[in-house]
Amino acid sequence: MHTSRRPLFAGIDIGGTTTQVVVCSDDLTVLDRAETDTPARDGGDAMIGAALDALAPLLARTPGHLTGAGIGAAGVVDSVNGRILVASDSFRGWAGFAVTAAVEEALGVPAYLDNDVNAFLYGEVNGGAVHGEADVLGMTLGTGVGGALWTNGALYAGPHGAAGEIGHIPGFGDLPCSCGGRGHLETLASGRSIAARYADRTGLRRTAREVAEAAASGDEDARAVYR
Repeated sequence: MHTSRRPLFAGIDIGGTTTQVVVCSDDLTVLDRAETDTPARDGGDAMIGAALDALAPLLARTPGHLTGAGIGAAGVVDSVNGRILVASDSFRGWAGFAVTAAVEEALGVPAYLDNDVNAFLYGEVNGGAVHGEADVLGMTLGTGVGGALWTNGALYAGPHGAAGEIGHIPGFGDLPCSCGGRGHLETLASGRSIAARYADRTGLRRTAREVAEAAASGDEDARAVYR
């Protein structure tokens, strides 16, 4: 096959803080990648626009023919209709947004939407750390805490599309969660929460990465946050 006509696939991961994009070959080898800030407070159009702006130079410099796009998005999603059903308070104008329609209109190829953690777990099962395993719990730690469940060789979404979402297990105190509940795992273990808990103790604004580095260096406040 001539490289100018080889099929290419775009991958878009929209998180609460960062959006990452890749261009893959048909065997899902990543050929190029980029990332940009997620304008999560500016609504769905701005978020998709930022992703497409980051993707455009990758497509321009990668020989081949774009065949399709896959989008992993934070929140509870309706994959069949390509919409966001429920989003945390990190986002504005995201719940209800028609993601696949916007991407298909912009790129002119079929697009598929899934929850970002489901998409992560699909990748790990198909070609990553748990390739070929029948039963897996996938967990992501980022702006929030995400989870997905793979059982009997298939993704188990549950009756409301949120099976495996361990970030919203209660029993971890009484702090308010981004979903509107209280005492969920995410209130302690997400990147945003780690930074907030450190600020509560010290009055200092640090990212979760900086708190982790402080903990590794012996900072007792940072270690207490992780405990």
